[in-house]
Amino acid sequence: MSTNLASAPSPSSDDDRDRQLEELWRRHRDARDRAAREALVAAYYPLVQHVARRLGASLSDRVELGDLEGYGSEGLLDAIDRFEFGRGAQFTTFAAHRIRGAIYDGLRAADWAPRSVRRRSREINDNLSYLSIEYGRAPTEEEEANALGIGLGALRSSKARIAGAEIASLDQRISGSEAVPGREPSDPSAEPDALVVEREQVRAVSEGVRTLSDRQQTVTQLSFGEGMTLAEIGRLLGVTESRVCQIRAAAIRQLRAHLADEDTGS
Repeated sequence: MSTNLASAPSPSSDDDRDRQLEELWRRHRDARDRAAREALVAAYYPLVQHVARRLGASLSDRVELGDLEGYGSEGLLDAIDRFEFGRGAQFTTFAAHRIRGAIYDGLRAADWAPRSVRRRSREINDNLSYLSIEYGRAPTEEEEANALGIGLGALRSSKARIAGAEIASLDQRISGSEAVPGREPSDPSAEPDALVVEREQVRAVSEGVRTLSDRQQTVTQLSFGEGMTLAEIGRLLGVTESRVCQIRAAAIRQLRAHLADEDTGS
């Protein structure tokens, strides 16, 4: 029986799909099975296509989608080889960072950018990827800065320099919002009280996400974090679009219940 999940018949249930992937991860981890690695690449390649399309929308027509997917494929391979299966982290969250970083690296290789800026950008992206595995979620900027051993202001300053260098080196082909690794700094004009409320809401949602099942966490991350459609998530996970809708709806109900408990102090 072929191990290529992309060409194999769809599993009869979510559990079947998860068991197949777990077996491939074990074979890759324990024996560095080449066939298992190739099957994992095939199973997660739709994520490469999604990230490439999303970034390609912000680039000029001088950049081919096929080139972006090629760069992203290198990031997927790197993510598969670096991912520590069995620690409970979400691979798709980790892989999306690596894929996006590999695409940027591929674009930078064809354009000019100061070596120091490239090095700092790589450090920030690597740090973001590792923290995502460690926490099982996207880290806050404070957590990023602490892990790098720098202040929050220094981190944001570095991100601003990286954004400027990328915009210049790619001849205005990357929009500012996509060029900055990680999130944009908070709006300095926002009211302090509003920022406190926003941070509390983010904390509550993050805690709620950790109560979800692995499958629910994956679906919510891909849907709300990566902006993937239900059909795209279904193709990636090997389930129907309606099944993805059911998983997401159940996750949202559970998050709402968690937030309601937070509001009532229970």
